[in-house]
Amino acid sequence: MEEEYDYIIIDTPPAKSIMLENAIVASTGTVIVTEPEDFSSQGIVHFMDTVKRYSESNEDFEIYGVLVNKNVANTTRCKNYENVYEALRQYVNVYKETISRSEDISKAQIMKKSIYENKSAIKTQAEYVKFVGRLIFEKEM
Repeated sequence: MEEEYDYIIIDTPPAKSIMLENAIVASTGTVIVTEPEDFSSQGIVHFMDTVKRYSESNEDFEIYGVLVNKNVANTTRCKNYENVYEALRQYVNVYKETISRSEDISKAQIMKKSIYENKSAIKTQAEYVKFVGRLIFEKEM
């Protein structure tokens, strides 16, 4: 596949699994996606340890950073998590960009459709495209 594609994005659930381990072994790096929720935020450090253990057999593997997903800007709840992300910045890159919470994304998932088939999710689509573009640009520099 390396000859056919410049980049391949593998999306896996965060749980310890053979799927996660295989994705890490086959990859050059990961972006850890989190949400401004207690369970998700508390699990980042534990998940980073899991990723590091799985990646021991892959010398080229690195954690690119943490991306906050399902963010609702300018709410008290999301602002409270900024302290958590600030503390994490001592150990890992936490991207300034975030992906907004969108009911249209949830609807697309329920209908088993791509977010790009749902025209009302245009803002979130643009955020994903911008982030992936930035990530690719950083990796090529």
